[in-house]
Amino acid sequence: MQAKVAERVDLKQVVRAAKALKAFVQKQSESVVERALLNDEDQTISVTFTMTRVPSNPSPKPQVIEVEHPFNREDQNSRVCVIVKDPARDFKDQIQSLKIPCIAKVIGLDKLKRNFKQYKDKRQLLKDYDAFLADVRIYKMLPELLGKEFYQRKKYPSPIKLHGFDSAQALEQ
Repeated sequence: MQAKVAERVDLKQVVRAAKALKAFVQKQSESVVERALLNDEDQTISVTFTMTRVPSNPSPKPQVIEVEHPFNREDQNSRVCVIVKDPARDFKDQIQSLKIPCIAKVIGLDKLKRNFKQYKDKRQLLKDYDAFLADVRIYKMLPELLGKEFYQRKKYPSPIKLHGFDSAQALEQ
């Protein structure tokens, strides 16, 4: 799958896009002090890939593409929240045993429903963590539970397969 994607990517277009993003970030950082006083938003950049042809076996599930330089690196102090299917205790123990430093919290779906009903609670959750991961089995339920704020700020959870994994590789990427 990865080879098929790599052969269809126009390298010149990727380089142009990266240069444009870099210029945009530099332009935005010039007025960062003014915006920080006026807004309470983080600066994020998301990249979306679109296909020119419909795949032969279309699926609503997101496709995993391995990135050479993932967003999670040792030199960054990123905080990641993982949203899992209940019972959450099993996943918490399993994830804590892997000792991945960036994973700050594991929240079960029931706890998410109970503790983050109000808009201010969802907004605080959004501010507390840099990224969100969600089990693929509950991924489709999250837009309704998390609310529009997550999706407006482009901090929606990334789907990850948590059931049946044996290593930290799936979570470290």
